[in-house]
Amino acid sequence: MKFLLFPKNRLIKLFFSALLVYFIFFLTTNSFSLKKQKRILVLHSYHIGLSWTQKIIQGIESTLNKAKTEGLEFKIDYEYMDTKRFVDTSFYEMLYKLYKHKSRKIYYDVIISVDDNALHFLLEYRDKIYGEVPVVFCGVNYYSESLLKGYKLYTGVVEAFDVKSTIEIALKLHPETNEFVFIGDNSTSAIKNKKAVQKEEPEFKKRNINFTYYNDGDIMRYARDLQKLKAGSIIVAMLFNRDNNDKFYTYEESFEIYTKYVEVPIYTFWDFYIGKGALGGRIISGVAQGEEAAKKALQILNGEKTQYIPILKESPNRYMFDYNILKFFNINVNKLPEDTIIINKPHEFIDLFRKHKYLILSIFGFIIFLLFVILTLSFNILKRRKVEKQLLETNISYDRFVPHAFLDLLQKDSITDVILGDHIQKEMTILFSDIRFFTTLSESMSPEENFNFLNSYLNKVSPLIRDNNGFIDKYIGDAIMALFPQHAEDALIAAIEMQKSVIDYNLDRAKVGYKPITIGIGLHLGKLMLGTVGEEKRMEGTVISDAVNLASRLESLTKLFGAGIIISEQILLELDERKSKYIYRYLGQGSVKGKKETVQLYEVIDGNNNRITELKMKTKKLFEEGVEFYSAKDFRQSIDKFEKVLRINPKDKAAIHYLNRSKYYMKYEAPQYLNGFDSLNI
Repeated sequence: MKFLLFPKNRLIKLFFSALLVYFIFFLTTNSFSLKKQKRILVLHSYHIGLSWTQKIIQGIESTLNKAKTEGLEFKIDYEYMDTKRFVDTSFYEMLYKLYKHKSRKIYYDVIISVDDNALHFLLEYRDKIYGEVPVVFCGVNYYSESLLKGYKLYTGVVEAFDVKSTIEIALKLHPETNEFVFIGDNSTSAIKNKKAVQKEEPEFKKRNINFTYYNDGDIMRYARDLQKLKAGSIIVAMLFNRDNNDKFYTYEESFEIYTKYVEVPIYTFWDFYIGKGALGGRIISGVAQGEEAAKKALQILNGEKTQYIPILKESPNRYMFDYNILKFFNINVNKLPEDTIIINKPHEFIDLFRKHKYLILSIFGFIIFLLFVILTLSFNILKRRKVEKQLLETNISYDRFVPHAFLDLLQKDSITDVILGDHIQKEMTILFSDIRFFTTLSESMSPEENFNFLNSYLNKVSPLIRDNNGFIDKYIGDAIMALFPQHAEDALIAAIEMQKSVIDYNLDRAKVGYKPITIGIGLHLGKLMLGTVGEEKRMEGTVISDAVNLASRLESLTKLFGAGIIISEQILLELDERKSKYIYRYLGQGSVKGKKETVQLYEVIDGNNNRITELKMKTKKLFEEGVEFYSAKDFRQSIDKFEKVLRINPKDKAAIHYLNRSKYYMKYEAPQYLNGFDSLNI
């Protein structure tokens, strides 16, 4: 095998040729060294989202993007110091460490600092973090020649509000003015702003113009005081970010709070209040600050020496007014300076139309199409709503015959979902009510008068059942059967309110010469079956339970005992500690027709008229002692107690009943099982 050998001079030629190719390739692929991408850092004093911050970004980017179209390649990095919300010294030290760590592998060609805190931070830490990178500042309020003494490569734009020009234009537009009220917080910046205003104050005092300052940070007091200002006063909105409770607000949030109900004009020095309710003034523009700072940054990027770029000490302020507020105060725009910027002008739409004519026409055509679609959909919606209304009216009609609570218990959404045999078992409170001696009363009335009377009475008492979480299962002539699925106390409250309602109802009847009526109500708590019975073409909801029968018997016993409301022991047990809210007395124990077990009953005295309530409360102890003696078959003692009761309350039917039974058993032998309710044989 032979190796290919080259002459020595040929090897040298090949070496230099390869070297030449390498350099050509290197220069081609690294042409960025001739046209290097510039790196810009924008260091903000405040946080992202603050309107002032966003306006300065807008000004910076609009200017730099114009340069981009002319061939400048750059990348912008943003840092936000957030010193509106964090102001302690240790926070600055943390920022120093953070920025130093982040800048280890990044070189910046220029730094744009925004507002005072960013500039002061760079004066202390720039050389340690970034080296001697040129700095262009903007938004600096209190610039002086001594501020940059001893520091290199700094230039920028001063932010200074023009007190005199703003006050003068306000006086020109409102010649009746005699007071300016300056609003700010109690921060260091606000105190400096106040001093700047006070420098101009003596000149205006000579003209009988007073300056008032709000600087304690009590924003709610500001709101109360400012709404009392009348014609002759003007508010000047300064900077407000933190109240006297150290709560942070954006400029717009605080402005909205303290100006919400003011009736006088509001002037300002900053553009973020224009369009939010401020009338105007000689305005510091965040956009203008950003534009001027970006212009100086471009000069540096184009090779100009920083020390030869002068600081713009005259803040680029502009007269700016809101057309809507001018109109509100009847101010003619012709009174404004020629270079005034007016926002919300009506003719702005005309200019916009001329500029984007075809786009607007296309949008207008699309809107017409959408309107056609909307009209079609609206027509269909109206038809659907009409059907829904009919269904709703049908459901309301069904509700009059089948309570919705009945459907809820069966877990049905609509009456159409109910089928024969649907049922549930549940513990509920049953209420039975009846008009006393209704048969006798109805015999004296015509059929029409009967129905009118019944409906008048039921209109009074039925809503009280629904209002207390119950529902009416059925009307049985003048009687009502109602169920209370939640709490026994709901039924008791309803019963008491029904009795009180009858008292009021009788007052109305007396006015037209009708006799008063009385009702009896029985309450019992127990398990019941609730469901549907019948056949496919005719069915109804019903309740099956021994508890229902007992509630009905208790209502019947109200006649025997002359009671308005009788409840079973189960109701009282369910009330537990809440029973102390009510006035009741023990009626004794016994059995009722259809039930073998002994039941204990109580009369609820609440709901009676005041006189009856007073007498029954007064004799409660005597009566209950008499019942106990009766149950113990000590009839001599029971007679004594009931006679004492009747001396105080001669019409107490329960006492009369027990007195008669006691006398009877004094004469005749008492049965082994004594029944306190056997007088009416029910």
